[in-house]
Amino acid sequence: AVAMTYEATGNVAMKERGDDIVSTLAKCQAAHTANGEPGLLYPYDVRSFQNLYDKAPSGNCQPICVPFYVVHKTLAGMLDQHTRAGNAQALGVAAAMANWTRHSVEGMISRWGINKWQMVLDTEWGGMNEGLLNLYALTSDAAVLATAKRFTPWRLTAPLAAGIDDRDGSHGPDGRNP
Repeated sequence: AVAMTYEATGNVAMKERGDDIVSTLAKCQAAHTANGEPGLLYPYDVRSFQNLYDKAPSGNCQPICVPFYVVHKTLAGMLDQHTRAGNAQALGVAAAMANWTRHSVEGMISRWGINKWQMVLDTEWGGMNEGLLNLYALTSDAAVLATAKRFTPWRLTAPLAAGIDDRDGSHGPDGRNP
């Protein structure tokens, strides 16, 4: 919101506030790195991700139900700070977040397999692919693109890729996207 306000108004106080937020969050990310989680930027216990992975598909609510939702919102804010307010540090923070995400997801898949990861996506499939694709558009980093693709829920997209629209009609009165 601060980046958008700066972009819309040119209010220098908003730019400075956004820069302060990015700087503070970069320090938080550095603290996670010092504690063995390089690139992580997350306000809760990292066990949230392990619980999500362990408990799929039955869900996870300890200490937070949807940790990637939180990561996505932070990632999106960093990308806004970079693209809308010209903060170069924000892009570095976002890239490090993507790297942590890649290591976390690939570690999960290594341990439990791709089918279990797809079960995780039954709980957590929201905006991570969008945020990572936006980062890829800025960096052309193939690892970011590969990680974004990991957040594609096959259960929802495979029928569509085969030309079958098996959605329930809630996406338009005639069964098609408006």
